[in-house]
Amino acid sequence: MDGLSLVPSLDREELRSTLRGLLEDWWGILAGDPVLARQVMRKVVNGRLAFDEAGNFTGSVRLR
Repeated sequence: MDGLSLVPSLDREELRSTLRGLLEDWWGILAGDPVLARQVMRKVVNGRLAFDEAGNFTGSVRLR
């Protein structure tokens, strides 16, 4: 059996909307507590992030 046939279909717009909502929640929490924000970012970001003029970034993160 082809491995791709086991993957359910994905509604990209629904996923994008859900993720955006979660990120907005996190942004609000972290913006309200800079000390907590720094602790979270140290655990998530692996090394440095580099931003360009357009606001895009490169770097790596840790996901557990």
